[in-house]
Amino acid sequence: MRNFELPSIVTHDQLSQLQVLCSLMNRCWSLTIDRRPTADDCVSEIKRMGRIIPASKHGEGNSNAGSVELLLALGHLDLKNGKLDEARKRFDGALEIARSNKNSLRDVRRLFAWGEIQLTKPDIAHTKGRLGTLQRLQSEYKRIESSYIKAKKAYDQMEDQVGSADIALRLGEVRLLRNNYVDAEESYREAREIYIRIDNDVGVASASANLGEIRLRWKDDVEAHGLYREAGTIYDRVGDRCGIANASVGMGQVLLLQRKYPEAEVLYTKARRIYEDVGDQLGVAHAIRGLGETRYLHTNYVGAMESFIEAQEIYNEMEDPLGIANVSLGIGDVLRLQRRYPEASASYNEARTIYAQIGHHLGTANATRRSGELQFLQRNYEKAMTLNAKAKKTFNRIGDQLGVAAASLGLGDAQRLLHRIYQAEVSYDAARMIYDQMGYQPGIAEATMRLGALQHCQRNYAGAMALCTEARDIYNRIGDQPGIANAAVELGGIQSSQRNYAEATALYTEARNICNRIGDQLGVAFVSLREGDVQSALHDYVKAEGSYTESLLIFREVGDNDGIAIAAQSLGYAQRERQYRARQSRISRRLAPGIERKISRATPQINELPRMNTKRNLFLVFLVVVFIGLAVLRVVDTSNPESRHAEYA
Repeated sequence: MRNFELPSIVTHDQLSQLQVLCSLMNRCWSLTIDRRPTADDCVSEIKRMGRIIPASKHGEGNSNAGSVELLLALGHLDLKNGKLDEARKRFDGALEIARSNKNSLRDVRRLFAWGEIQLTKPDIAHTKGRLGTLQRLQSEYKRIESSYIKAKKAYDQMEDQVGSADIALRLGEVRLLRNNYVDAEESYREAREIYIRIDNDVGVASASANLGEIRLRWKDDVEAHGLYREAGTIYDRVGDRCGIANASVGMGQVLLLQRKYPEAEVLYTKARRIYEDVGDQLGVAHAIRGLGETRYLHTNYVGAMESFIEAQEIYNEMEDPLGIANVSLGIGDVLRLQRRYPEASASYNEARTIYAQIGHHLGTANATRRSGELQFLQRNYEKAMTLNAKAKKTFNRIGDQLGVAAASLGLGDAQRLLHRIYQAEVSYDAARMIYDQMGYQPGIAEATMRLGALQHCQRNYAGAMALCTEARDIYNRIGDQPGIANAAVELGGIQSSQRNYAEATALYTEARNICNRIGDQLGVAFVSLREGDVQSALHDYVKAEGSYTESLLIFREVGDNDGIAIAAQSLGYAQRERQYRARQSRISRRLAPGIERKISRATPQINELPRMNTKRNLFLVFLVVVFIGLAVLRVVDTSNPESRHAEYA
């Protein structure tokens, strides 16, 4: 029997064009029966595979084939398989043929082909970061956009609705690359409307998914949820498994925005399985990164780091700079919350460098703002102000008003701790105004609560209570449980500052119950710290020790070094105070009989005072009072627990 080796379905020149089909065949050969596709699965997979016009008998579809449509179809197939050089050759061939043909349809195809060629250039397509300067990239995107606009006008004149919709979709993608989110949204909406009008379900799904991404940028989880659900339903009906996975990832992002972390993890896991089945490695990386974001937001920092590192390895292997930058940003977030500041700074700087190289303004601004947060946590408030101001400027330039608002909040925080109260108030007000204009309720509540904290710093307790209560009402109205808990903690702090300890305790209990219900252990740790402070102020140091110990254990579990330090200091204070008071109590019991004897001996002298002259009376009264006072001071502890706490914490 002659031995032979089957060619690789990934690296073989011809078979790689049929990678999806080969992936399906590979699943059919699986030794695990449960992983083999059913007959219906096979039919659905084949239906969604890319189609091309058959080549002539004289050749394979090269520049001499005489068919622009054929070369464009082959080029798109190469693009789908990640073969950028081959795709560019196809488009170049189509362009040469179209240039010599005056037919209007061919002219449209020429314009379309030119845009595709530009998108597959080595300095624009996915590379390791060996990309051109920002100015050059933006110039290229502008030329591509111009080409698509001309092609769309030609399609509109010919009343070719399919062509108009396809071009509108691609126009949206290019505008997104140019950080022109408003026009990108307009293009996606136009494409979706045309697809709906011509009953092109697959086009509707594609436009809806892209539009959902834009709405997520504006934090519009309601419309984004509807768009992704629509896309997922269509993809499920037509059997497009990659489309189902893409819609699942988008829906996962919506659920993260809604803080529904378990449901988001289920969707990301589902998407990952599909991507693995169809052999889409970038899709796998995107799904794993989504899992990392979910675990990060759910305070599972160890799991988040594992997911981010796994995704990073795939992005590095696929040479996807945007993916690498996004994961570096996520890793920096985890390191920041673990108080590993030098490592977090390195991750943010890496992300910011890559974003700048590929001309991704939004990513650059986000990385800059995160660096500002990092400097704030390290008490470098001037640096924090500088970075947030720089990020705000970038957000303004690209028209991302939500980013402007977020940077304004960070700017206000730094100004508040630098005691620039008026400037901080202006920054918080600016953020609240933007959130109000966009109708973003969580942002309105957050900015309002920051303004309340500012009033608290100025001891304007009535104003602080009013603002924080307003913020809590908004959080209650939109069902934002973490927001309600944060507002309750802030209100508890205001009540505690006024020594209204019963009210403060009730608010902290409310916050603790919410944090326990939603699984926010870090929130429980912070609430325990506040509860311990109230118990210390009431001299109940046994309970305070219990609260601080609980807080310390949680901070250790999540790796929050700053939290560990604060909880340990507070616990040490409570223990010293308890021991000090126990010692003073023992001394008091031992000295009490002697004090009583001294007071009884002094009593006859006091009774004789009316018989003495006035000056001598006053002098003796003074001596007696001093004598008794000194005796009492040896027993009674007059120390201020709050000042002691401030000294230790």
